[in-house]
Amino acid sequence: MKYGLEKARGHRLKSAMLAVLDAIEIVNLEKPADEIYAFLRAEMAQKGKAITPNDMFIAAHAMAIGATMVTDDEGFRQVPGLTVENWLRDVPAVRE
Repeated sequence: MKYGLEKARGHRLKSAMLAVLDAIEIVNLEKPADEIYAFLRAEMAQKGKAITPNDMFIAAHAMAIGATMVTDDEGFRQVPGLTVENWLRDVPAVRE
């Protein structure tokens, strides 16, 4: 995420996103994420489905810790067994 912020060069966006990152807990990548990654990558390649290797590690990490992936990237929905939510689109509109 920080790489993307560096590329964007938007000071307001960078400041806002760094504040968000400071407010959330970052969990270390640990076993069995490596095993899940290997299995998912092989299974998805066999089925002709692909996401980037970095995204695959993110998905495997989420699965290893039992987390829900919150993203607007629809590619993650291809990952078998990954729970995905899109808070930008899946949340019903608030009515006044």
